[in-house]
Amino acid sequence: MSSARSAVPLLIVALIALAPLVQGIHALSSPNLVWTNRDWVHWPLVVIQMLIWLHAIECGFRPADLVPGFSRPVIGLLLALLAIALATSALRAVSPSFSFLFLAMTLAVWLTATATCRIIEHSGAALPTQLALALFASMLLFLPALLWLLADLQSRPEFDLALGIPGYKNVRRWGFILAAAIAAGSGLLTLPGLRRLQFWAILLGLVTLWTALGWSGTRGGILAVAGAIAIAALVAPSRIRPVAIWLVAAALAGLLLSTLIPVTNQSFGIFNAIDRAEVAPIGPDQGVGRIDIWLNALSAVRQAPMFGHGYAQNIWVNPNPIPHTQAHNVIIEALMAWGFVGGSIAVLLAARLWSRAAAITRRTQDPIRLSGFLVVTCLTLFGLVDGSLFYMDSLFMAAIGLALVFAPALPEQRASATEPRPSLQAS
Repeated sequence: MSSARSAVPLLIVALIALAPLVQGIHALSSPNLVWTNRDWVHWPLVVIQMLIWLHAIECGFRPADLVPGFSRPVIGLLLALLAIALATSALRAVSPSFSFLFLAMTLAVWLTATATCRIIEHSGAALPTQLALALFASMLLFLPALLWLLADLQSRPEFDLALGIPGYKNVRRWGFILAAAIAAGSGLLTLPGLRRLQFWAILLGLVTLWTALGWSGTRGGILAVAGAIAIAALVAPSRIRPVAIWLVAAALAGLLLSTLIPVTNQSFGIFNAIDRAEVAPIGPDQGVGRIDIWLNALSAVRQAPMFGHGYAQNIWVNPNPIPHTQAHNVIIEALMAWGFVGGSIAVLLAARLWSRAAAITRRTQDPIRLSGFLVVTCLTLFGLVDGSLFYMDSLFMAAIGLALVFAPALPEQRASATEPRPSLQAS
């Protein structure tokens, strides 16, 4: 491997670690805090993904790598779902351009995940650990900008939304990748042979991120990380059990510390998050709590029950009086986008993918695969109450998490491995 080629994976790792910081600086320099997935705030992620795709081709990536070991029925379901998604975006969507944009971001997850698997196979045993560390460190590097961003809302009353919560629309999404970073770090803590300084550095990082997550008031993220760790304890008990007390201590310490930091408005703070857990009424029979959003989204599903409205159309077809870009539930989002036909296929394929990830993690008990599994599981659980599987930031972290789980065993690992190569093939 040439020196230039061998440097590309390290460049990818560095860019992943720095991407949130670059986005945060961009957000802070913006005249307002509103951005969309068409905003240039996402250009670092676009650059990283293009670099991954191009380097994967250099490493021998082929179209067949997009369906590694898939059976014909699974490929048939994938093609059927893709056909439904493209057709509904073109023919049924109120905004086809918006639908195709978000559909492309979702499809890019799989391309990025499979391309990263190919790069890992050709780049040495250190790369998976470096990628997991980059996911964890990215939010630690970004944290000063995030705290500045949240605190700055106190002096920007012009960003009050209809709910009277400054910046709610704009900063809540950082909680998605905060939660994913905690999940990645929790997996790193299970690495065997950590030196004392390394162990305490990871633990301190976890406490810091838990503090930020609690202070941001992202209650869905708190529950998602806790749920992911609980599931991981069942899947990989030999890895989680020795550090379980430390993971719990880091969470409790971080959440406790978050209560000592003054909050800038009612949108932030762990106690405010608990207070907001109930439905938030805005009229006699209307509200903007999760139950109201879901019920309104389901009413939109009933309007097009077979094949849906096209992806990312919630803001146009959901009758909720406060518009939301997404339905705050990945299953309802799929039903609204592709109806019961396409939505059922999507849920079936996603469930199969997650079950394979769990099976590989259970069989290998590998700490880096566990780290990726924690990221994927955390974002999936988070997706049941919010848009963690809808926006580019967290979708990218999900893609790297999938790659860490499903990457083939490296040559030096295969030489001594007795287990078969991990595969996505449906059994």
